[in-house]
Parts: sequence; C-alpha cells; structure tokens
Amino acid sequence: MKHLTTIVLALLILNSCSKGNKTIAASDGKTRTFKADISQIEVADLPIHLDSTEYLIHAIGKIDPYNSRSFLYSESNNTRNMSSYNISRNNNFTITGELTNLKFQHFGSEGLVTLTKNHLKITSVTYLNKIANEENKLLIYTIYDADTNKDYQLDYEDIKTLYISNIDGSNFRKLTHNLDQLIDWKLVSPLNCLYFRSIADSNKNGEFDTTDKINYQYVNLKNQEFKVISYHPIQ
Repeated sequence: MKHLTTIVLALLILNSCSKGNKTIAASDGKTRTFKADISQIEVADLPIHLDSTEYLIHAIGKIDPYNSRSFLYSESNNTRNMSSYNISRNNNFTITGELTNLKFQHFGSEGLVTLTKNHLKITSVTYLNKIANEENKLLIYTIYDADTNKDYQLDYEDIKTLYISNIDGSNFRKLTHNLDQLIDWKLVSPLNCLYFRSIADSNKNGEFDTTDKINYQYVNLKNQEFKVISYHPIQ
C-alpha cells in the first residue's frame, strides 16, 4: 500500500508539471515548450482601480511561496510583513511589475475578462488619462513576448515590445514590428498621437549595434485600427 501511494503521488506531480508547461514564441518564428517552475505559484494582487475609470484591474504573476513563507515567519520578523506576496506596484495611472496576465472587471459586474491567452511578461501598463473620453480610453503596455535569445524564458534579456488596448482589455495588439527593440514612447496629447522609437536588427546578427536602423513611428489614437505610421526626422 505504501508503494502504491508513492506511485500515485509521483503520477500526480508529473501530471501537474505537464499542465504547467508553457509554449513560448521564439525569434525564429517557431514555438518552444519549456517546463514551468513548479516552485512558483500563480497569484493575483488585490484589484487596482485606475483613476477616472469604471474598471478594476487584477494583476496576475508568480511568486515563490517557500521564500515568501520563510520571510513571513522568520523569528527575526515580528511583524509578519506580507509585502513578499505583492507582484505589482501602481500609482494613479501606471502599473509596474513582472506580470503574466491581467484580468478586467467592470464596476457592478462579477465577471473577469482575461487580457490574453499568450505567454507574455508584462512590465508596465499605463492609462492614457490625458486624452481619455467616453469613447476612447486606452492602455499602453511594455511587454516581453518572444524568447529572442532562445533561453526558454521571457525576461529583460529578450526584446521589449509595445502594445495597446482599450481600457477593458479589448483590441489588444502589438505596435512595434517583430524583432524591433522598443527604445521609448511618448504621448502628444494635443494631437491624440502616440510616438515611439524602436531599433531593428537590420543585419540580422542577433545583436543591436550602430549598423542597425532606428524606426520612428506614431499612431493616431482617434482611430481604433491603431495603424502604425512611419516618419523620418533624420534623412
């Protein structure tokens, strides 16, 4: 009986690991599957309300419960600080962290709407409050969305990209070209335009250097198609 119990537990662990595996996009256009870190668990922060909106945003990410528990119940820690379970930080209009997803909840509703089914690492979410109106409330994201250095994980060593969506998470789409590294972005509110710069690996050597091209682009945010338009300040 003891041996049977051991076998059952082992099968359960293997099944859990298999379900936790993730398929991740790679820079060569292929996908790769990597094993989930079973030492981590997925958690959600308490809901975040961005000023002047009618939505709650639930930030989702992963923590190591063993490290958290050892911190919480350390004999030298008399206050049992819970901060190790936080996965995001926010002010009135920006959320930052290392997030795997977001869920949106409209005031008065119990339903939660998931931003994406893709495997991403979201590092910032910004509400464009300066141009917000009843018809047009937008979020801008900086995201790692592909395993560009082929190490089977998403982190700061991969290419950072720019995304946009409506305040409820709908119309979620990428603005930077594939394999373009985001440099920075800026809202020009009088024009309702989002300007951004990115650098393309022009010589396809897998690194960004002086031979690569800087792209200058903008999006007219009045148009829900979010068409990216190139401009050329340097000829």
